[in-house]
Amino acid sequence: MESVDQEKRARKGCGKLYRVILNGYVIILDDEKYFGLSGDNVQCNQRYYTTNPLTTPSDVKYKKKKKFSPKLLVWMVMLSKGVSDIYAHKSEQAITSNICLNECINKRLLPFIEEHHKNNDFVFWPDKTSAHYAGVVLDRLKEKKITIVPKSDNSPNVPQARPIETVWSFLKQKVYAQDLANYQVDFREALQVNLNGSLTTFVSYPPSSGIILSFILNILRGYGFSPKDLENLTTTTLFYHRLIEAFKYAYAKRSELADPLKINITDVC
Repeated sequence: MESVDQEKRARKGCGKLYRVILNGYVIILDDEKYFGLSGDNVQCNQRYYTTNPLTTPSDVKYKKKKKFSPKLLVWMVMLSKGVSDIYAHKSEQAITSNICLNECINKRLLPFIEEHHKNNDFVFWPDKTSAHYAGVVLDRLKEKKITIVPKSDNSPNVPQARPIETVWSFLKQKVYAQDLANYQVDFREALQVNLNGSLTTFVSYPPSSGIILSFILNILRGYGFSPKDLENLTTTTLFYHRLIEAFKYAYAKRSELADPLKINITDVC
């Protein structure tokens, strides 16, 4: 939960739904999921490595990004008896009230309810987006005498109470399974850095930061620190000053790391 107030509202809303279930009603869920198509939502596509930012081409440093990037909208209804027909639509914006009314409610939700629950023994618990509570949508649900969870009672941020969220997680695994199957792991022996006659660090290659840790330890080794450096204020102050400066210098070097299989970075450290 993002706040104490949100947690209180979630407890109150879930409590009301629980009492609805105890009275013999079935909960019908709906939700939508967006799958980005541009790739700019992938974290590794948001950065670049370089040994010299001043010489990095502008088309590498700056990438245009659409305000509304293309994505695939997938919507469904779910209850204990199954899942409705899925609505999939390529879009650049979130679901609208017209799409929600025509494609989701009229074409999919209502036929699904008619097939499984003709005796009105259910409560519709929609996702809490604006489109689901738009006037035209609420009017249509009222016309068909469908009981809907009021927006004020729609518990925020409770995926554990909405099994449809688990369906999305499985679906995402299916969507990206082929990418994982084609992923080629670069196996290399650990990078060894000798610190002294008896200590050696074994770290992964750049651009990971293991080499930076070894770099810091090598700097600190040159000072010949000992427990006596922490025995009085003067030597303790000097110890922490050197320690912090080593951290700062190494962190500055970190920005120059890159994959050594693609870029020559032997002179960085």
